[in-house]
Amino acid sequence: MSESFQPSARFHRVTTRRRHLRALQCPLEPELLVAEFAGELPPEVAVAVREHIAVCETCGARSKALRTPYQVLASLGNEPVSHVPDLRDSVRARLGRGRALRRVRRIASTMGRGGVLSALSVIAAVVLVGFLIFGIFSASAQNLAPSSNQFNGVPAAAAHGLLLAETDKLATVTASDGSQWQVAEVIAVNEQNGSVVHSLPSSHGLLHPSHPDQLPLAIGVAPDGHTIYEVTAPNAQHQQALIAFDASSGNIRFVSRLALPGKSALPEGEYGDALAIAPGSSLIYVGLYLPQPAAGNARVLVFNAGDGSLASTLAPGFQTTNIPEPPPPGSLPVSVFPKSIPHLNAAGMDVTLGANGNLMISPDGQWLFDEELLSQNGTFQYGVVRRFSTQTGGTAQELAISGDFHISQLAITSAQAKQPQLYLFKSSPDAIVYVLDPSEKGPTQTGIIALGGPAAPPDIVFSGSVTLAPADGTYLFATQAVSAENGAIGGHDLWLLDTQGMTIEAHLLDNDAADGALANPEKNYTAAPFLLRDGEVLLAPDSLDGTIVPWLSLSDGHPIIALLGVVQG
Repeated sequence: MSESFQPSARFHRVTTRRRHLRALQCPLEPELLVAEFAGELPPEVAVAVREHIAVCETCGARSKALRTPYQVLASLGNEPVSHVPDLRDSVRARLGRGRALRRVRRIASTMGRGGVLSALSVIAAVVLVGFLIFGIFSASAQNLAPSSNQFNGVPAAAAHGLLLAETDKLATVTASDGSQWQVAEVIAVNEQNGSVVHSLPSSHGLLHPSHPDQLPLAIGVAPDGHTIYEVTAPNAQHQQALIAFDASSGNIRFVSRLALPGKSALPEGEYGDALAIAPGSSLIYVGLYLPQPAAGNARVLVFNAGDGSLASTLAPGFQTTNIPEPPPPGSLPVSVFPKSIPHLNAAGMDVTLGANGNLMISPDGQWLFDEELLSQNGTFQYGVVRRFSTQTGGTAQELAISGDFHISQLAITSAQAKQPQLYLFKSSPDAIVYVLDPSEKGPTQTGIIALGGPAAPPDIVFSGSVTLAPADGTYLFATQAVSAENGAIGGHDLWLLDTQGMTIEAHLLDNDAADGALANPEKNYTAAPFLLRDGEVLLAPDSLDGTIVPWLSLSDGHPIIALLGVVQG
């Protein structure tokens, strides 16, 4: 990323030509007081001024009043100020029109003494320019232009198509009832030349920066590529909305509040944090975070994609006893000897949601999958993948896998994949990807890919995140960025996995790793994949063996925070 211009803040010191005093005349002139604490008086004069200030209430108070703004300005020193677009031009234009100077002269003309006029003119000009700069800086920080790519002449990622990516900028969307919601900017980027074609959604106001608690909790693209959906962060009233907007024009299609039937908001402690979209793009499933997922409360809100109306709720059960487990390594096939399946009795264990509450929908649209964590005495012991009906919400089957899954992720292949697969990624230590069957017979384990990653003693707890990006049912990208609580152990990894042969095809570490990845489908094969690293998008060889080049970086320095998908534009 090219360095942005960072002008140094400057200020002029108030000086005095007077190098001696015949006699102190009270009250002392402001320029003399400023020169004293600025250290610009001869020693004998400075001593006389300080002695007078110490015993004179009027001059002492005036010196204190002048010292405060001077110290504020002096504290700026030469600290760099981040460049804000058009800041310098705005300052020059305003000063060029002479408004600031005329304002200072009008104020100064009301004062009678020449010394006061001289000193206060300079002080007022400095303070006024300071407030002007900070005022413009503040206003500009709250008004951001639509994103654009600072890179030109980047290689083509594919022959056609648009990359959809989320930035950290927000747009304010006003619903028909007058309520306002914060929606993340989504950019559509031409795969041929890297230019930003659209900044979405359309809004009458300018974009503005976000705080972490303002960004949407879930965002997704319809399988047909026509609509983008966002689940907003809770506002001050604990209200959220599902917002749909056109992926081409950015026009808002609907704004629907998240609430149970007959209610105006979700129950306390619950919030929407996941999205799954039906393969035919007719229904949207919003997953709810539940403090007690085994209590049988509504886990999913189902909305009609046409008008955003609430169609139903789903409340799958959780069976804590007799949960199937994968067969031990080297055992006989489950399909031949189904009675050999081991089972887990999880009675008495604590149940919480895993995989960040994510929902995955089967390629045929009949089933939803999520993950629950089982813990005992504060120690995570199992991850349970659950399959339940998109029609009734009834739980069909569960699969319990032993291990600490508190950092984990779910992903599923698209409907176009030749062989549908469901993936469960457990992070380090001993990172593993479990390959599962998502059909009406699953979830059952069909393979394991051991990734390794940083090892740690049993009492070390990791924190961080992992991501999964399926390609075509044959290859899978996986990333992790985790570290131990003491900071001594950590791993930043990017893997390319063969989910048919259950092998690692490539593994990049540390500075060569990524924070996320996105397979780039083109017809029936995978074009160059995208990597997300430090807020920028890079283009990688499909094998990860070769040169990885910068491809997309926002001109204003704001980061890209998620890769959403590739659609035909």
